[in-house]
Amino acid sequence: MTDDKIKLDNGIILLRIPPGSGIIGVNGIFQPARNKPKIDVEISHTYYLSETPITSQQWKSIGMRDPSRFSDAVTPVESVTRRLALAWIVKLNKKYPTVNGIRGEFRLPTEVEWEYAARAGDRSKKPGRDYDFLGMNVGKRGGGMVQGSLEANFIAAGGKPRPVANLSANAWGLKGMIGDVAEHCADPYIETNSSTPRDGSVRKGRGNMFHGKEMFAQRGGSFDINPKDMTYYWKAGVSDDDADARDGMRIAWGPI
Repeated sequence: MTDDKIKLDNGIILLRIPPGSGIIGVNGIFQPARNKPKIDVEISHTYYLSETPITSQQWKSIGMRDPSRFSDAVTPVESVTRRLALAWIVKLNKKYPTVNGIRGEFRLPTEVEWEYAARAGDRSKKPGRDYDFLGMNVGKRGGGMVQGSLEANFIAAGGKPRPVANLSANAWGLKGMIGDVAEHCADPYIETNSSTPRDGSVRKGRGNMFHGKEMFAQRGGSFDINPKDMTYYWKAGVSDDDADARDGMRIAWGPI
């Protein structure tokens, strides 16, 4: 399949991610273990990513209730647990068993697929002018004294996800990869990149445990992200059932 752009009748636009070589992660003495090491990756399979995070309108198009705290047709759906995201994808696959006449499968992207696409060939640490944070990168997250408190220091000050049409695009046309909602990935959350498959397949093994729950990977940061974390390689772990207004999703699709 060679179409560079596919539009579904519910408004989701899928962009073909070009195969090639790239990197994920970063090296450095002062980098936390979750960001290291930097490894070379090679993508040879065909896959697509949604141009933007899935919006509330797109979410509701298959008949599921919008879980968002800030429900708006044109902003990313949020407060999405990983379990709920996977259930939504099951319904999406039932609605669209074929795309442009090709049998395929919707799913969450892997971490390697996500970062490879977010970088769009960029091998630096932080995104350049193709991402716009509307001044968020020059002040404390949330505008409060304690960084990282979603309730006290950002939502209370009016912070919330932005309309996807207002999100700037990277070199491959993907919008809002960093700094709008944290996006669920297919992989278990494992602290380092050492065992990451270099071909973009999903990581094997059990995710790190936290309070008795297995963690799964998220990428991209969110609208309350600390300026220092506005990087390609930011990641976090979340359980199947935990979510707040930071948590959204982007989908991958590939022929089967």
